[in-house]
Amino acid sequence: MTMVAQVMGFFAFLFFIFSVQKKSIKELLFFQTIANFLYALQYIFLQAFSAGFMNLISIARCILFTIFKKGSRASFWTLFVILGSILVVGIFSFDDFLSLIPPVITAIYAISTFTDHLKITRICFILCGAIWIFYNIQVGAYIAILGNVFEILSGVIALIRYKR
Repeated sequence: MTMVAQVMGFFAFLFFIFSVQKKSIKELLFFQTIANFLYALQYIFLQAFSAGFMNLISIARCILFTIFKKGSRASFWTLFVILGSILVVGIFSFDDFLSLIPPVITAIYAISTFTDHLKITRICFILCGAIWIFYNIQVGAYIAILGNVFEILSGVIALIRYKR
């Protein structure tokens, strides 16, 4: 199952890279939805269920944030529902300290993508990428580490390019 998990991680990484290259938020979220699905499968095959479930919640986040515009009353409730889902699933999937990492990271992603401050979003993505590296080493999701490194480098480059 480990080889299947690594293959899933590789394809998830490719879809993640495609998502970053898209011009519209709708296309970006579409490719991130596919990447999150494949990452969910990867973690489930590795029996890292907490991370697998959090990737499924991230799919819902991508879909809901596409439907509801930022700043609307509906988007606030969408964020509230996503955070509530993270909490409930995080409690349900709790196994040990390591299983707490994916819910915390997923909550940071949700809150940071909800804000209109791209600098904060980028800093959060860099932080989350670093934490994911630690987690992925622990659970054996080695291909996913490439995505984490890419996320960190992309975030740093964006912070430098758009320094204000």
